[in-house]
Amino acid sequence: YLQYAFPEYYSLFIGWGDGRSPKLPEEIGQFRRLGLLSVRYSGISELPASIAQLEFLTDLNAGFNGLTEVPDCLRGLKHLREVDLRNNQIITIPLWIMQLPALHVLWLERNQIATIPPELKKYARGRKLPAIRLYGNPVAEQRKRGLPCQRSALKFREVRKY
Repeated sequence: YLQYAFPEYYSLFIGWGDGRSPKLPEEIGQFRRLGLLSVRYSGISELPASIAQLEFLTDLNAGFNGLTEVPDCLRGLKHLREVDLRNNQIITIPLWIMQLPALHVLWLERNQIATIPPELKKYARGRKLPAIRLYGNPVAEQRKRGLPCQRSALKFREVRKY
């Protein structure tokens, strides 16, 4: 039904404020022309697999939710340039996220990331990488306190949200 009611939507903002246990419908993948999807503050713990069908998606904001991993459904989205996953419960950065050709910035602030995977460090050598924001994660706190951490192996750059 959604695809017929709103066939030309380019931006979609979804949120629940009524305390129910939210789940995004699989039909969200029918918004083929969707460029921006915001499910910030929705209380979700996963994204539906049909997100992978949003081939024109450039911006995803799924911050302030209950995600425990970077959603695998983003893996093939070649136009994705900004992913905001701040304030979730994510503990690792998958290597495949660095292989997204258009990715400019990955917001992972205030999650539970304690280490940078060694594979990611190897992948980083000699490649242009997106900015990764890790402020408020255990790995960033270790660096502040002068403790050894793996963050220095990657080039982290400051970016401004526009």
